Amino acid sequence: MQRFEVLAAALRTTALPRIENRCASGVPRHHFAFVESYFSNDVEGTKFDIEQAREIVMGNRIVPTRPKDSHDILGVFRLATTPPYRDNPPVAGEDFLAGLRAWHADMLQMRPGASPGQTGTTEFVLPEMVRGTLDEGSRLALSVPEGLARAIYYAFLVSEVHPFSDGNGRLSRLVMNAELSRVGLNRIIIPTLYHLQYVDCARALTRGNEPTGFIKALAGMAVWCSEFAYDELDGLIAAIRRTHALEESPVRYRLLRANGEAMGSPEPAGS
Repeated sequence: MQRFEVLAAALRTTALPRIENRCASGVPRHHFAFVESYFSNDVEGTKFDIEQAREIVMGNRIVPTRPKDSHDILGVFRLATTPPYRDNPPVAGEDFLAGLRAWHADMLQMRPGASPGQTGTTEFVLPEMVRGTLDEGSRLALSVPEGLARAIYYAFLVSEVHPFSDGNGRLSRLVMNAELSRVGLNRIIIPTLYHLQYVDCARALTRGNEPTGFIKALAGMAVWCSEFAYDELDGLIAAIRRTHALEESPVRYRLLRANGEAMGSPEPAGS
């Protein structure tokens, strides 16, 4: 809770961009959700070529040799497009964990081996303290300004408590984006090439109570996502490829903005 207090205090005083949602309905909304689902699964190890993932989501074509992985892609896409998951975070307080369980069960409904809806045993927070930590941590979220600040807080809250044996990263990003959609702001995607930097910033907060990099990382990604046109999928995928977002090596590649300029780096701990 002390760590969450540090993040909440920083978010109350940090100036953040307000980026209105340009993909709130229709075709752009579905195209954004596809890219969101693709990257959210890719960074967690569910790897598909983006065109193959496109067939799974937009063509509803399950890969016969990888049915569970295919349904993972569809699960995140479903929650990213379907109310209440799309635009209402779980209710803060004692029901927050129950809400997360419902989200988790829906997201991983085709993976019974992942115990969808059940808390895990990985000791990020001790299992017997998960419910209480999420109760208090989610109440603290309401003291953070709504929109991007509160979305960033939710992303860290869920990933840091880590209540499930699988799917915590995907779930943390969905809850983050639900807060953004709730107030009409643009959702956030963490592309593959940026994921290691994002994790490093989260680790600096976890290990050193340093929130600056984590906040800047997600604020930067909010801007990055807003720079693409989502009305036509071929053009969107081509534009994303040009930014190197699909690459995995930050040593060989630098993430670019949609206009070709290099992205700035978030500040690491102690900078």
